[in-house]
Amino acid sequence: MTEGIEQSCTPSLTVSTEVNSDQEDPLDYLKQLFPHTATKDLEQALESCGGDTNQAAELLFQGKERD
Repeated sequence: MTEGIEQSCTPSLTVSTEVNSDQEDPLDYLKQLFPHTATKDLEQALESCGGDTNQAAELLFQGKERD
């Protein structure tokens, strides 16, 4: 995603991530899932999803499908 996250978060699907929010920082977790995605894009996804890791991952997955 070179142009950043242009979409908004919608809780239509749930990404099964099996991550406990007490165990790991959401940004670090997204970096593990999307190692080739710019940190600013991961941060933008988290921000647009209100910090919800599952929704941010879904948003990023949707963006990857379009690339």
